Amino acid sequence: MFGSAGSVLALYAVHAYPAIVALAFGAGITGETFRPAGRALIADLVPEGARVTAYAASRFAGSIGLASGSALAGFLANHSFLWVFISDAATSVAFGVIALSLLPETTKVTREQEGKLGGGYRSMLADRAFLLFLLGSAMIGFIFLQTNATLPLHVTRIAHLPISDYGLMLSMNSVLVACFELPISAWTMHRPAKAMIALGFVLSGWGSD
Repeated sequence: MFGSAGSVLALYAVHAYPAIVALAFGAGITGETFRPAGRALIADLVPEGARVTAYAASRFAGSIGLASGSALAGFLANHSFLWVFISDAATSVAFGVIALSLLPETTKVTREQEGKLGGGYRSMLADRAFLLFLLGSAMIGFIFLQTNATLPLHVTRIAHLPISDYGLMLSMNSVLVACFELPISAWTMHRPAKAMIALGFVLSGWGSD
């Protein structure tokens, strides 16, 4: 998160296209690195039967933050994009401080233990089902990321709406997620996992059409 803050602030200051691409890549990598660690932390701390609920609660909290943050970012962007970058960096630093000082450190797996568990990249690459799931997740990721790439261009250049309206659209989406995430998760956790994954992928593709 500290790396994300630095990358975002530097991104605002540069103008050369190669530097913009490099810093955008760095901001994307560092800004998303917390997710695997955060998901692993939940898996370590929460009993197996309660993990679906725990992950849903985590996403619920994220949706609340995204709802308020998107609306605020749209308002700030209408006045000065500098404050969007500053607020992004400030919240990243705050998150990093919280992670270092308050989040518990769970049991670390040594290389010897990992070998006994059959882990590692070699085991992962030999798992055909996992690779298919990873491919599907990557494709869904491209769909979701259109909200940060082509959608804002459509809103501002095609629909000729102010940037604040784009922020409100993201905020509305997050509010809907916050309202329906927990009850839908409670329903899906009692159904076959593969069928629910397939249904989710189909609905995501349908919604992006």
